[in-house]
Amino acid sequence: MWHKAGKVQNIKKMEITKTVIAGDKRICFRLQDALTGEVDAHEEILDEVLIDHMLEQIAKVLKDNSSAYNPVPSEVVIRAIPETSRADGREAEDRAGQIFECCEPRFSLDQIALNETTKEQIRTAIAAVTYRNKMIGEWGMSQYFDGSRAIILNFYGKPGTGKSMTAEAVAKELGKKVYRINYADLESKYVGDTPKNIRSVFATAAKDKAVLIFDEADSFLGKRLSSVTQSADYGVNIARSVMLMELEKYDGVVVFTTNLLENYDEAFKRRILLSIYFDLPDEAARTQIWKLHLGDKLPVDEMSTPEYLAAKYEGVSGADIKDMVFYAALHTLQEKKEVIDRETWNQAYEVIKERYCNREKQNVKVVSTERITEEQYRQEIKGSEE
Repeated sequence: MWHKAGKVQNIKKMEITKTVIAGDKRICFRLQDALTGEVDAHEEILDEVLIDHMLEQIAKVLKDNSSAYNPVPSEVVIRAIPETSRADGREAEDRAGQIFECCEPRFSLDQIALNETTKEQIRTAIAAVTYRNKMIGEWGMSQYFDGSRAIILNFYGKPGTGKSMTAEAVAKELGKKVYRINYADLESKYVGDTPKNIRSVFATAAKDKAVLIFDEADSFLGKRLSSVTQSADYGVNIARSVMLMELEKYDGVVVFTTNLLENYDEAFKRRILLSIYFDLPDEAARTQIWKLHLGDKLPVDEMSTPEYLAAKYEGVSGADIKDMVFYAALHTLQEKKEVIDRETWNQAYEVIKERYCNREKQNVKVVSTERITEEQYRQEIKGSEE
């Protein structure tokens, strides 16, 4: 390669910054993949004259198409994206590898305490996946899977109720690996990259036959914008349309989890096979959760049984119980007590109540905060059963 009067050597990529004046606006351009090289022992930006002309033209276009709602940007980032995929066909896999990792499910259904109604619906969801081929191929029931090749499950409800854990447990029950994705991992500040990330996720998951878990799915599946006034709005609609198309093509299991089902676009709702509501745990489920977190080694007083704690503290989630155990244990150590007593549980509850002050007050309550004897506790339980 020749440049000006000499031969170019030691060509390399580097980020350069140039400022262009557009009317009364200064635009800073950052070129992330500009080429530089040594010419006659001097390092130069290659084809700098062409670059300057290009940036001037871009600045003019930005100025001519600006408005009060679409102002001239103060900074523009330019980077090169290969036009073709890598020869070995692994570009999508490499891109996906930067977004998430494939892993084995961490939880089983036996480790998760759910209300009986929710458990039954989860069993139905697993059966839908297990017997799908038989229902379609042998029994001719393809109409129940119409509109999407993927089996799409949706877990929605209150925070801390085990939606994401259950999604992993479903994958474990099916003997599949897990890809967990959060919208923040897919979203890119570069135009066009978010749709590419979405395609890469589905392509890689299909190769591994993994269960795709999208946490905070309302970010992915929100209503498409009808009034597009900025390029960012256009990008949102494109990303959601790409998500819809990939769901149509994907031949696997997808689980969405959300606290905000009402934000879903109707086009996505129609493609969900089963939508399962996760409520706060009832007393039986709370008892199981307390048993799980108290374990066999935690020093508690004789009255701090899982049954007692489950009956005493209503309207708490599994995540709340986990945090209560942590705070109670920590407070006991700080106070140099031998065991976690009922007074400490009440103090731990107050910490949780403060942290979740935005939750509706009627969702969290204590049966009684005063000290009671074992006999009084039994009478309370007996009275509630009657």
